[in-house]
Amino acid sequence: MYVLFVETFLDIGLTFALLQISCLRAEQTQLSRSLEKERQRAAEQRQEYLAAKEEADTREVRANQLEEEIRELRRKHKQELQDALVHQELLQQEVEREKAARADLERTVRVQSTELAPIARHNSTLENGSLSRKLSTTSSIESMEESYYLQASLDSSDGFFEKRNIGETALSPLYMKSMTPSAFESALRQKEGELASYMSRLTSLESIRDSLSEELVKMTAQCEKLKAEAATLPGIRTELEALRRRHSAALELMGERDEELEELRADIVDLKEMYREQVNLLVNKIQRMNSSAVNNS
Repeated sequence: MYVLFVETFLDIGLTFALLQISCLRAEQTQLSRSLEKERQRAAEQRQEYLAAKEEADTREVRANQLEEEIRELRRKHKQELQDALVHQELLQQEVEREKAARADLERTVRVQSTELAPIARHNSTLENGSLSRKLSTTSSIESMEESYYLQASLDSSDGFFEKRNIGETALSPLYMKSMTPSAFESALRQKEGELASYMSRLTSLESIRDSLSEELVKMTAQCEKLKAEAATLPGIRTELEALRRRHSAALELMGERDEELEELRADIVDLKEMYREQVNLLVNKIQRMNSSAVNNS
């Protein structure tokens, strides 16, 4: 009777031990799966963190490069614009001087035309006098002397003006009065050509200035776009910090689960040893009881 009770007690103890072992194994399996999931999640978060960090670093480097390029372009554009303005001002002054010189030439042409009118009338009178020489020998001689005297005066005047320096004659009123209308027209055409050349250069500089202004506007818009993208960097950094915290928490949780798993394994080993000792004790008791029963019989 006592042996049956001991055997029943051993069966119950073994069953209970096996149930605990099964529960511990199931819990261990569940913990292992959870740990594996946490490891995978931590690895994915780490990959996301590294990718986001690399992208943020790339954007920051690109933003710094573009800001440096924009500063350099602004400095270059400012210098070119200043040079263009100075050149434009000089060209404008030259154009004004050319216009003033042209006005002086036109005014001189009008004055010369006015002064040459009496000479033309006088030449007409001389021609009439030359016709009347056929009628009177005395009047013909006087007209020839007068014509010779006038021609000598004009020749001496032309010789005097031809000896003048070119730089001085260009500004001398006497030289300008001595010029012929064809010479005035040639000088006017030359000045008009120079004026057209200056105006063409001025137009070219204005077009360059407009193109530089458009380029500056485009670069400014690009800079604003990059600044807007750079404004998102704090948010990305915040997300990175959150990922770092989650990663650290996952690592801590994994460490805690590893510690719990090791403790459970140690508990299982202890339980196995305890039940093994209890079983050995019960077996020894049964053997002693059997031996004593045999001796009594």
